[in-house]
Amino acid sequence: MRTHMAKARFGREGNRPMVKMKKAASLLLALLLVFVAAAAPTGQLASAGQISNYAEYSDSGSITYPEAVEALSGLGVLAGYEDNTFRPGRNVTRAEASKIICYILIGTEAADALKSAPSSFNDVAQAHWANPCIEYCASKGIIAGYGDGRFGPGDNVTAAQMAKMLLASIGYGACGEFEGASWMSNTLGKAQSKGIEILTGTRVSDFSAPATREQIAQYTYNALTIPNMVVWDSASGEYKDIGVTLLLKSFGENGGEKPAGYVDPEQYNAEGWSKTYRNELVDGLYYNSCGYAIKESDYRDMLSKRAQIYSQVIVPGMDDYDKIQAIHDWICDNITYNNAFSDHKSTWKPTKSQYQYEHQLGWAGLILGTAVCAGYSDAFKFLLDGLGIECIFIYGQVPSQGGQHAWNLVKLGGSYYHVDNTWDDQESYISYFYFLDSDATISGKTQNEDYREWSRSKFPSCPKDYSFPVVSASVNDPAYGGVEGSFISWGKGQYATVKGTTVYLRAIVRPGCEFDFWEVVSGGAALKSIDSPNTSFAMPNSNVHVKANFKQQGAGPASDSTVPENDPASDTANADHSAAEHAITVSANDAERGTASSTPGAAILGDTVSISAVANEGFEFGHWEVVSGGVTISDENSPDAEFMMQNSDVSVKAHFEILFTSGNK
Repeated sequence: MRTHMAKARFGREGNRPMVKMKKAASLLLALLLVFVAAAAPTGQLASAGQISNYAEYSDSGSITYPEAVEALSGLGVLAGYEDNTFRPGRNVTRAEASKIICYILIGTEAADALKSAPSSFNDVAQAHWANPCIEYCASKGIIAGYGDGRFGPGDNVTAAQMAKMLLASIGYGACGEFEGASWMSNTLGKAQSKGIEILTGTRVSDFSAPATREQIAQYTYNALTIPNMVVWDSASGEYKDIGVTLLLKSFGENGGEKPAGYVDPEQYNAEGWSKTYRNELVDGLYYNSCGYAIKESDYRDMLSKRAQIYSQVIVPGMDDYDKIQAIHDWICDNITYNNAFSDHKSTWKPTKSQYQYEHQLGWAGLILGTAVCAGYSDAFKFLLDGLGIECIFIYGQVPSQGGQHAWNLVKLGGSYYHVDNTWDDQESYISYFYFLDSDATISGKTQNEDYREWSRSKFPSCPKDYSFPVVSASVNDPAYGGVEGSFISWGKGQYATVKGTTVYLRAIVRPGCEFDFWEVVSGGAALKSIDSPNTSFAMPNSNVHVKANFKQQGAGPASDSTVPENDPASDTANADHSAAEHAITVSANDAERGTASSTPGAAILGDTVSISAVANEGFEFGHWEVVSGGVTISDENSPDAEFMMQNSDVSVKAHFEILFTSGNK
């Protein structure tokens, strides 16, 4: 069981959320499916799936975008040539582009079964090899030709033209934004916008120039896996995110076999997916929050696991808050983030071959003990559903982290709150930084970091943070001493903390005085020790007030003693306190890695000192070290922290580490 730590007011703990959810997690989905080749005229493309590793191409050294080329080659969307080359710099014709679009729109079998039809363009004969795909795309409004009756099947497709086709495949363009004189600027603006990013990952500056095969591979790869599909809702005058990628829409589970009961996005309405296919058992398959399916036998294993978890953490007398926190803590304690998948390592393989999306399943988190954000969130919902607590699976974008992310909403006391179990799952402790947050807090607007976006019209609003219990401390006489405690910085709001959090207290004794005892004034907290100046207690679900009692050295109990008016010892103690300003030294483990500072640069006993660390490019903050002075830093893992000044000089050091973009949680 890991330590439970409440929220830090100064920023996320240790910058851990950085790699919790990455765009790469969705990109690798493509590697696990089987497509067929978008065959051009005879002899141009090899058989589908002949090359599954881009390094097998004889010209692999000239491939600039190996990830996309390897994915689409292995899947068969683009195949190599008979001489074992890929020819990444070769251009792609508009006819070839139309066939690629058909494959990703309706799947390979359906695309290959398309029949020739009377041509809509005067330069495409009905007998042309690409006529079926060109006509299909034209019927769907994906292509419109040059406006003079020509399509130009042999013309090289440009990046802008391909982006328009891909955007239309996702669902955009329904209100005519890609038509007329502004079609290109509107296309490029949408294709490069946050959350869509079709044109990202290539070193292209002129999108009106012909696109190469490897650029087309990258654009198609992005379109399949990054944005969700949309439908135009005329009532609201906006596009509605339907929560499914083009990859899942066209190819479903298990390499092209859509699961039984799968709802096609064309059947989608503005109200959202039918609840029949969310967290329900249908025809022997259980559908989770993401619409993915598992076998009924594995669903039964989930039910057994849920009962086992309840027996471990749910006890009689718990209210809904207690149950929500207990399930949150169990998930953070028992599920490990699936870095192997998130970092799209080629060595990652699903445990069960029939579950190509197992990392997205609550089943994986509960049974295998590892998942990505969707699996964390699906497991949380599954466990709370069984307790009768309303829980919603929510998804959106975290632009600073480069991709999609999933978390939950819970209903507690008539109000909704955000819970992000994935980002609360830290290496050595359970955080509550993303626990029972408001819209404003979870969005990052109050922390000014990790800004996240979601379709707010589709989910209940969360107007306020949950009101956590408050801990406060006082002293019998400030002339005798003070108190510092972990609650100073581990709170959500001023001095608020989470039930079960260990609150540490330390009595600061002024010269000529000594500590006597701790007193619990209210709240029923059970102190570890009442006689030691250092003590702690587990936060109950109620406000707590504690008092530190001091006395003059050699005096009787503090409760029986008073400081006589004009007492010399008291005057001396106060005089020493006001005059004893001590130096604060703040340093970095390596000046090339970052800088650190304090405010103020010198302080007297009992003053609050703020410290801040700023990492240089290529490095990240690791932790604080107290070199000397015996202070307690509010959060050693936060670059912004504070401590209460002692009656001596203080030296602290900021440790910076090399920034890794993968491999750490």
